[in-house]
Amino acid sequence: MWQRIQTLYLLFTILFQWVSLLIPIGNFKVDDNQGQSFCLLNDISTIESIIFSVIVTLLATWIIVSFKDRKKQMQLCRFLTWIIIAEVITAIIGLRLFVLGQPTMPEYNYAFLALPIAIMVFPILAKHAIRKDDELVRSSNRLR
Repeated sequence: MWQRIQTLYLLFTILFQWVSLLIPIGNFKVDDNQGQSFCLLNDISTIESIIFSVIVTLLATWIIVSFKDRKKQMQLCRFLTWIIIAEVITAIIGLRLFVLGQPTMPEYNYAFLALPIAIMVFPILAKHAIRKDDELVRSSNRLR
């Protein structure tokens, strides 16, 4: 279970999911040359972000643990990808509403933009690795 590459992909999904809550999205320039940073967890959508993070963590853990049923794993990976897409859309809407309520336009942290993409890609890579394992098991069954 732990030596499979899809387990690492799903663990990276969990890790990046929780790290994305702590990275500052950007900062506002204030008149006294001091920047005020804001992040997803503290400022924008605290409850939604935490709920999505818990769901992603539980679902990725469930996918890792259900290693005996590869078809179910692939379906859950597809579902996890859709949940992450919904989370990104919710975060973008929350960020847009947050920025509209501020007096100045922020300077965005572009590392934050790469993180949701990585979070979306890892379950897709895990699904492909699960499919490859399934094909390997099927081909070994034919050789017997």
